Amino acid sequence: ASSLGDRPMKHSLRSSLNRAASAAALLVTVVFASACSSAKGAPNAPELADGVNVSFTSQTENASNAVALRLLDSSSQTATFEVVLQNVSQPVTGAALELSFDPATVRFDAAAAGSSLKGANPVAKAALAARQPGKLVAVFSTRDLAQAQAGSGVLGTIFFQLHSGSYSNFIALNANASTLFGVNGTQISGEGFVGGTLNVRG
Repeated sequence: ASSLGDRPMKHSLRSSLNRAASAAALLVTVVFASACSSAKGAPNAPELADGVNVSFTSQTENASNAVALRLLDSSSQTATFEVVLQNVSQPVTGAALELSFDPATVRFDAAAAGSSLKGANPVAKAALAARQPGKLVAVFSTRDLAQAQAGSGVLGTIFFQLHSGSYSNFIALNANASTLFGVNGTQISGEGFVGGTLNVRG
């Protein structure tokens, strides 16, 4: 049994962990709210056509200690990307990411939390930056600090709609505007952010 002297210390530790979780959730929410408009996708989206072949070439294949985009699925009209952790050195509780692309050929549709975000009610939010239809800000995070993990996994999924035709569209993960968060709510440094080229042949 624990002594009476241990109880204040355990209570203080629980309080500290709860404050850290709240700080991390607040931080990613503030980053998201300050950068985004309420728009879900670009207005006046182009008509889509069948018969489109879609592929994706990573900017750096098999990059280590990085966050990267990976093409999960595609059809004649859509492309679904996973935001993946690749051998990240520290446990991750969330990320605030900025992606850029050509809005004339690619339209943002929706975002969802990935399997790496354990615990109840993980956060997955994404929207176009205000007055910048080719810039997307996305936030993925977990409220359960005990479930944070290092290594490799899936932070989230981003869904795009595609213009018909043939084109190449570089989708960047902008390192100077993207951040990973650790279990104490602070930024994790040293990780790379890897985009790539979406190739569409209609």
